[in-house]
Amino acid sequence: MKRTPLIILNGFLGAGKTTLLKNLLTQAHKRRMAVSVIVNDMSELDVDGVLIANTEIVDAASNNFVSISADSISSRSGIQKLDSALKNLLEKRSPDFILLETSGSSHPLPLVRYLREHPQVSLKAFLSLVDTVMLNDDYDGGKKLIPVFQEHLNRGTRGVESLLAEQIMFCNKLLLTKNDRLPFYVVTEVARAIHPLNPQVAIMAVPWGNLQLDELLSMPDYDF
Repeated sequence: MKRTPLIILNGFLGAGKTTLLKNLLTQAHKRRMAVSVIVNDMSELDVDGVLIANTEIVDAASNNFVSISADSISSRSGIQKLDSALKNLLEKRSPDFILLETSGSSHPLPLVRYLREHPQVSLKAFLSLVDTVMLNDDYDGGKKLIPVFQEHLNRGTRGVESLLAEQIMFCNKLLLTKNDRLPFYVVTEVARAIHPLNPQVAIMAVPWGNLQLDELLSMPDYDF
C-alpha cells in the first residue's frame, strides 16, 4: 500500500513555522494538490490553528484539517491524539501529502519513533526552523549552544538548550529563519557553529518562509 508523505515543521515559538506552513499551502493550492494539515498548539486558544483555518485552503469542514490544542503532540496523550487525527484524515480523504506543524515544546524523538512505524504515512521531511537572530543574540552567534547543551548532559539536567539541540539533531533539513535581519557573514557563522550537532544535515537560510514545495517532496524519506 502506498504511504502518504508527511512533512513535519518543528521549531520554537516564533521561529516561523506558521509562515512557512501558509507558504507551502499556497504553493500546493496553486498546483491543485490535495493537502491535509495537522496543527499542534499548546495554548487552549489554538492561535495557529485559527490562522491556518482562515487561509480557506484547509478547514475542518472539508475534512483536511485537524487542530490538536492544549497538549504537546510528542507526549503520550499527544501521540494518541495524532494517531486519531491521522486516522480520520486518511479515512475521509486521500491527500497528496500531509503537513504537521508541532508546538514549540515538542520533542522530536517520540514523533520520529511513532511515524516511522505508521503503516499509512511515510516521514518525508523533518524540518527544524531556528531563529537566527535568537541564536546570534542569546548564544554568541550560536557558539555557546553546544557547550551549554553538553553541560546539561554532564549534570543530568535539561534546559531549553537541550530541546533546541535535539530539534537540530533529529532534523533532515535545518532552516535558519529571520536571516534577512542579519549580515550574511553572521548567518554563515551561526550555521557553522551549530552544524556539529548534525553534520550531515543541509542548512538553508529561509526568510519569510520562502521554501519551494518541490524541494521538500523530492527529498528522500527520513532515515535517521
